[in-house]
Amino acid sequence: MRNIGFIVFALLIVFTANAQDIYLKKNRFFTELVIAGAAENIKDVKKGERTITLLFAKNLSAGFSGRLDDRFISKITVKGATLTLDFAEDTDFTFMTEGVDAKIVASRKKKADDIKLGYGIEEAIIKKGSGIIENAEADRQLGVADELMAKGAHEQAAVTLEGLLASDINNYYRQEALFRLGNAYYEMGAKSYKNYITASQIFDDFINLYPDSYLFRDALVRSADSKEKADMYYEAIFAHEKIIRLVQNENIQKNSSRKIAEIYQTLGQTDRAIEARENYLKRFRDDRDPQAAIIGMLYADKGDTDTAFRYFQGLTGRKIDYSKFTADSLYAMGEVFDKRGRTEEALNAFRRVFGFYPSHEKADMAMYRAAQMYEKMGNRKQADTQLLDTVKKHPAKSGGLLASIRYANSHISDKNTQDWEKFLAPALASKDIEILEQADLMIIKSLFNEKTYDKALERIERFGRRSYSSPLMPAVYEIKQKIRLQQARQAYDETRFDQAQEYVGSLLKEFPDSPYRLEAKTISQAVSYGKTEARYKNGDFRGVIDYIENFLTGETEVIEPAKWNSLLDNAYFGMVKKDFDAARVPQALVNAKQYIAQFDNDGTHIKEINSMAERLTLTVIRRRFESDRFLDVIQAYSENQQIIDSSPQEPFKDTVKAYAAFSLYKMSMPDKAAELLAAVGKTKTPVYWLTSLLLDNGDINFQVNSLDPETLVFLADEAEKKNPDTAVKLLNEYTKDPKLAAKQKFKISKNISDDAKREQLLVRIYQDVSSDPNKRFVGYEEVSLDMGILYYKKNSFRPAVDALSVFLKSYAPRDDKRAEGLYYMGKSYLKLKDNDNAVKNYMELLESVPSSVYASAARSELEEIQWRKSLTN
Repeated sequence: MRNIGFIVFALLIVFTANAQDIYLKKNRFFTELVIAGAAENIKDVKKGERTITLLFAKNLSAGFSGRLDDRFISKITVKGATLTLDFAEDTDFTFMTEGVDAKIVASRKKKADDIKLGYGIEEAIIKKGSGIIENAEADRQLGVADELMAKGAHEQAAVTLEGLLASDINNYYRQEALFRLGNAYYEMGAKSYKNYITASQIFDDFINLYPDSYLFRDALVRSADSKEKADMYYEAIFAHEKIIRLVQNENIQKNSSRKIAEIYQTLGQTDRAIEARENYLKRFRDDRDPQAAIIGMLYADKGDTDTAFRYFQGLTGRKIDYSKFTADSLYAMGEVFDKRGRTEEALNAFRRVFGFYPSHEKADMAMYRAAQMYEKMGNRKQADTQLLDTVKKHPAKSGGLLASIRYANSHISDKNTQDWEKFLAPALASKDIEILEQADLMIIKSLFNEKTYDKALERIERFGRRSYSSPLMPAVYEIKQKIRLQQARQAYDETRFDQAQEYVGSLLKEFPDSPYRLEAKTISQAVSYGKTEARYKNGDFRGVIDYIENFLTGETEVIEPAKWNSLLDNAYFGMVKKDFDAARVPQALVNAKQYIAQFDNDGTHIKEINSMAERLTLTVIRRRFESDRFLDVIQAYSENQQIIDSSPQEPFKDTVKAYAAFSLYKMSMPDKAAELLAAVGKTKTPVYWLTSLLLDNGDINFQVNSLDPETLVFLADEAEKKNPDTAVKLLNEYTKDPKLAAKQKFKISKNISDDAKREQLLVRIYQDVSSDPNKRFVGYEEVSLDMGILYYKKNSFRPAVDALSVFLKSYAPRDDKRAEGLYYMGKSYLKLKDNDNAVKNYMELLESVPSSVYASAARSELEEIQWRKSLTN
């Protein structure tokens, strides 16, 4: 078919989502228009005298109308959902579908039965029954012509015969000369097809002129053969049909029937060729198997493998003389059996091709295909033998070249590249680009096998530049990917980690969907993991965390996620521990919460992290509590609610809840404080008791003596802020440290604004420290001072003197307190009219604490005493 030209129109027909191409395949005998993939979309076909219109299911992509430079199809028009072809005069055309394609075949129309080509003889000269008049000169001329024909001097023979026909000869010699002239031009047809046309004209004239001649049958056969050789195919078909009608010889009829089928096959009209073969089977009972094989071949050519298989299957399982089958039909049988998985039968068919027809054009490919069948059957040894035999017998043909390539592919590691280049030299020099590419691929494979990667890559580069659209490019690129992968592996094994990652990067950049993607990423990620682990060991926890989180987010194919997550787990723990040990409480707590959010209970260090998180949470809340930042305490409790609620440590939970409850109380939210306090479990902290005390309006529901001094002071101070009576009640019940209780009550007394309550408390304190030495706290003397001042202010001057005397006797430091005591002692004596003792105390005040604020007041009092005294004198 290499003499057939193909034209691809720039016309796309769109069905659903796919575009279909229109191909025009033509030679001088016929034109075949193929619409690829359109068969199922054609809804109707209408034929006119010189037109055919195809109606499609949907509108075509665009309108088109144009004339074609073709002897059979003159014009093509696309409009809406229709495609119309206009044909030249005397053109026969037919529509058919082959598989998914639609096809229109056009060729010269068959002439009518009474066609006369003419060679200048208008009527018969010799009729049946006429007598023969001998002509010595005519006999001699015929003899000369026969000798010239025997020598191959056909042109001279034709000249001699034409001269004889132009002379005055009788009927007998005229028909003899005319038949010989037809033979002469028939033989000259090898030089020019026009001579075949002339020969056919001569034989047709002979047929018309001499229907009763003994040469009539031979003229019919010669006429048909001449027309066929002149490419006048439809005239040849007509001639063979005429032979079948007029000639009684069955062998000649068979031959013409076969010729008709062969001509249709040549024209590409497969359906008509099949019909002709089937008619042959109906007409002639013998020779059925070879014809059935050809029909099977024709169905295979159409792409109808199922029907072809049915025909070929009928040619097995019984004794058949396959030597009568054509090489083409045997080859087609092998292909069909192979497609249907009947490998052994396919092998037998291919073997028969080169066995019966060793010189046939398909013998080399049949040998090659037989080797493939041996491979499929698992017979490697026989396959190799067959391949080498094919190479030996057909070194320059496609089958031999392909066999050499296939053998090399199976034994690539048996030889070095130089030997393979020698073995594959014919294939590497082939003008068939497909064979050249396959051979080149074998050399690339050999270079890869030898691990000469640089040379292999150079050859791959050249292959790509030359054959970038080759169907073998995926196989070539697969080797390139393998090379990059091997280079990466080698670099990794040799600890050239950066270079290993470069190779992987090169592979994945050029082939992002590479089948070796995971292996390549395994290497790259192993390198990255090693570097990241080193950073972890150097204490760069934040850097490790940032890298791994970015890696896990951006990488869609993490090879060992468990390993990366474990390192991330350790890095988070290391960062939290580092901050925890350095007492960076806020940062440590933030990171601990990130760990919990990231790993939850699956974290390797979750117990340690939870423990640190609890301690950090408690520290944050306690620090804010101790700084009276109660709103911040509430905020911290809320922000760390998950840590608090999920903790199994009840003491921790109870403690922070108590802090939060107290803070809510301080922020004027007693209801919420009470609600949270009610959630406290068994652990009752001082803050809990204080909050409970404050919320319950003074009721003490706990053992006060169980408190430590610090807690007692804290509770008393906080209770005092709400109700001093509650604080005093709390201190009265604290007997574990009487001095501390007395001291705190005295402290409270100083802040009581109600004089009666203050006096009542102060009297009790005064009585306690006076009567019980165990209650005399450091600075208890000041109780006597405050008591004396209280008596003075109540005008109880003698009790004031008594109390102040106790203070002054027990309090020696010369400071403002002593000055205050001396001052009120003097004032009390004045009220008792005892000026001498008053002066005595004022003078002591001026002498012992002259800088006190009370000193100036004492001077004023002394001056007044002196002034009053002067009045009486």
